[in-house]
Amino acid sequence: EEHVGLPRNFLALMPQKGARAFRYTTRTKGGMDRICELGQSQRQLFLTPGGLGFVFKVLLPLYSYYLLGLSYNPTTEVTNGILLCKALSASQDPFSSLIKSLELTPEYMNHPLYLATLVVDVAMSSCAEHIQRRKCTLNMLEELTGQHEYANLRGSDPLRIDCTTTTRQLKFVAKNLGSETMRLGWIHLTLKEIEKYTHSLASTYDRNASGNGVNSDDICLRRMEEDISYLKNTCEVYLLRADCMSKREEALIHIVSTNSEFLNFGWEPE
Repeated sequence: EEHVGLPRNFLALMPQKGARAFRYTTRTKGGMDRICELGQSQRQLFLTPGGLGFVFKVLLPLYSYYLLGLSYNPTTEVTNGILLCKALSASQDPFSSLIKSLELTPEYMNHPLYLATLVVDVAMSSCAEHIQRRKCTLNMLEELTGQHEYANLRGSDPLRIDCTTTTRQLKFVAKNLGSETMRLGWIHLTLKEIEKYTHSLASTYDRNASGNGVNSDDICLRRMEEDISYLKNTCEVYLLRADCMSKREEALIHIVSTNSEFLNFGWEPE
């Protein structure tokens, strides 16, 4: 908290449920070497308010998450930060893909929120993978219950299915789709906050810019705005896909429930 300029409640966000995205005012550091030579009482005088801080908690599957804290100094245009991750397993490397993306796109390095967009992209990709798995399950169940008109798929009799097993599978699909929809909703809110913060940083770039030409900060800002727009659109597409999957699940659960009622009355197919 002292060296990066994070808020006091940063670590308290780790056990809390739900995503987070907020901005705060940091204390900018005027010369790191000089700070190391000062005593504690003098060090506090050397820290002055005015920096921009950002905190993002982005959820991953099965209670894992990224927790990112960023501290940007508009005067020096230097960003300090810390990225924590609760991974699914000890063997998983949650940082390799982020490091690779940073190495492949050095032109974005000047923007303090670029790492936040990378973290959001990773989380959104995991949502897409889970939705695709649920889609495969629904495709299998639609074939099993005969609820389709595809000539290349078998046409099963819905009155001969195992209602208990099928209902259990559909309830599991519904639970997962609900979780992914909630995560995507949080991601969309986070992207809106990143977009808002990017616009506020644009005024900082304008004040610091020199000359009349287009500098690297202008190019970086324009590319960031384009990337954020793309990520927001992609998130909305995934939300529509999850909604479509939910409607398919609801239709199937209605068919299975109807069949179960027939069987409970003692009716059996010939």
